[in-house]
Order: sequence, then structure tokens, then C-alpha cells
Amino acid sequence: MFSPDDDKAYAFGHPDINTITDRFVAEKIQPLTEVEKLIQTHGNATMEKQNLELAKNEEFKETEIKRGEELNEKMKDNGQWFGSTSIDELNFEQLVQLKESYAKFKQNLETEMKRRSSMNP
Repeated sequence: MFSPDDDKAYAFGHPDINTITDRFVAEKIQPLTEVEKLIQTHGNATMEKQNLELAKNEEFKETEIKRGEELNEKMKDNGQWFGSTSIDELNFEQLVQLKESYAKFKQNLETEMKRRSSMNP
């Protein structure tokens, strides 16, 4: 890969780009030393762990997006959603309903935060 700013080669992980190019440029391919094998094994394990964490986070993100869409639909169905309506266009009854929705949301949020903080002291 090349850096978009200065067209310098860069790579992520181990071995680094210099090690890779040296292996292909060198006339004799040197076998890996025990230390290099250990470093490579550790690097592979670290990358695998990070890939698993990334997959887990992506799955969580998708779940939360779906959950948000479901909540939006529920709010629309319950008449608690005003969509892209400006607050200036709401009548008194809608403003009262909006205020109540915010209060209920705040209460639910505080309850959920307390629940999660008690789970992870």
C-alpha cells in the first residue's frame, strides 16, 4: 500500500514492509530465525484477536442500527414521533407529548445506566 500524501509504502502488522521487500530482493531467501518465528506467531495471534474484536463490534453496530430502526417504528406507531417537523410547527398538545416523551426517555436512560454500572463495578 502507498500513503496518499507522500507516496511512501506502508503496511500494517508484522513483518513490516522492509522485511517483505528484503525477502523478495535478496538473492538468497534466509530462513526465519526462532525469534522472527516467535514474533510472527505473536503478530498473527494479535491480528486474529483484533479481527475477532472488530467482527464483534461490527455485529454489535448492526444490532444497534436495527434496534434503533425498530424503536423509530414503535415511536411512529405510538404517535410519539414527529419526524422532521420543526419544533416551531408543533401545537401545544404535541409539545406536551414531546416533553413527556423526553422525561420518560431520560428516566429509562438513567435506569439503564444504573443497571449497567451495577453489572460492571
